[in-house]
Amino acid sequence: MPAPQPHAERETVATTPTAFPMRRIGRHGFVYGTGILLSKAVAFVMLPVYTRYLTPADYGVLQLIDMVVEVASIVAGSRLGAGIFRYYHKAETERERRAVLSTALIVIVTCYAAATTAMYFAAPAVASVALGSAEDAPLVRIAGMSLAFESLLLVPFAYLRVRDQSVFYVAISLAKLVLQVALNVVFVVHLSLGAKGVLLSTLTANIVTGAFLAAYLVRGVGLRFSESAARNLLRFGVPFVGTQIATFILTFGDRYFLRRVSDTTAVGLYGLAYQFGFLLAALGEVPFSMVWEPVRFEIAKRPDRDELYARGFIYFNVLVLTMAVLSRSSSATFSNWWLPRHSCPPGISCRSS
Repeated sequence: MPAPQPHAERETVATTPTAFPMRRIGRHGFVYGTGILLSKAVAFVMLPVYTRYLTPADYGVLQLIDMVVEVASIVAGSRLGAGIFRYYHKAETERERRAVLSTALIVIVTCYAAATTAMYFAAPAVASVALGSAEDAPLVRIAGMSLAFESLLLVPFAYLRVRDQSVFYVAISLAKLVLQVALNVVFVVHLSLGAKGVLLSTLTANIVTGAFLAAYLVRGVGLRFSESAARNLLRFGVPFVGTQIATFILTFGDRYFLRRVSDTTAVGLYGLAYQFGFLLAALGEVPFSMVWEPVRFEIAKRPDRDELYARGFIYFNVLVLTMAVLSRSSSATFSNWWLPRHSCPPGISCRSS
């Protein structure tokens, strides 16, 4: 009788899963990182223009309004999108996956519309508490309308990420940025609208880009509401609201207290300088997470998921530590070049780190 080993070997080969290409994370992460770097470069180039036509008080108002919008988006369910990746990969058929995406679009747009309505009617009270004056209520209302159209971006962007369409994602993001910068030149530079001009630029860019991406999503997956998908998304996303609010307070709550003890000018200067502190996350953590967040749910169905999660953890730490060292070296080099050539403002100690 022939030995069973060859048959056993054939069975093992047949059931062994295909190796997961971890380089896929690096490839798409590089694309996302390139897009972020380009957007930061555009912001840096435009900084002299903005600082000339926007006062520090304008920056402070924009920072505080951003806080209000961020809180409203958290309450409206911005983290509901996290459930898209889980239930998209959990679905067993293409029809179910399309239902997850289309249902997420309907749920998120509805929730954001409710939040925008609340912001519109509560704008005087919100402006009084956050900005110190009810006269800034129109700015809060513009920001609220911008939030409503931002909801059209969330699910389509998640759709592009889950399909590994990183190049298209970055192209759309950069197109939106270019449109917004062009509108800022019109509203802020030529029409001298200040903070209001920036908010109008954001609103217009969200309307144009959101309408395009929503149409692209509906064309690709259709528009169908699934009660079970809606329940799953809400059950998965609602617990994130509390943690997101806590994280937001820890990261941005100091701006509100700074306004209370000082003014919007101090908030503007603080927020502008704080952008450099976000570079490590923007160039290190964010590109990796853009790919890893949807991929981790895809990996969860594999028998070798523990090994892949461990490798992902190692790659992430190597990336972040490398970016931390590079950013530290770059900041020291920049300080040694910049500070000796420029005088310091009164009361500010300029020391090379």
